[in-house]
Amino acid sequence: MTDILDSALNGKETSNYELEIMTKSNEFRYLLVNATTRRNAENNIIGVVGVAQDVTEAIQRDRAVAVLANELRQLVVSTSRSFYIIVNTIVRILTILSFQNRTQPMPQFSALT
Repeated sequence: MTDILDSALNGKETSNYELEIMTKSNEFRYLLVNATTRRNAENNIIGVVGVAQDVTEAIQRDRAVAVLANELRQLVVSTSRSFYIIVNTIVRILTILSFQNRTQPMPQFSALT
């Protein structure tokens, strides 16, 4: 945090810098920091305005949503695979049934993978 304020005192402003800190109670908090240089009429730097916004809840919510989205993606993939196996099995059964009354040899199927 000191680096950000020192940079602003040298004319380099900072916008939307994410900073992770640990509180006295050993809890991690996430801050969104902005530091703006204050100048006088002669354009000399006379100070810094620093603002830190606690965005811990928003970051935790975003991470939870990302975890749920990943789980949902995995569910869709596994469900799609299961659906493919079921449909493929039904097609094979129907093919076998359709060849039962014919004189042609039944087609050979490869193993499910």
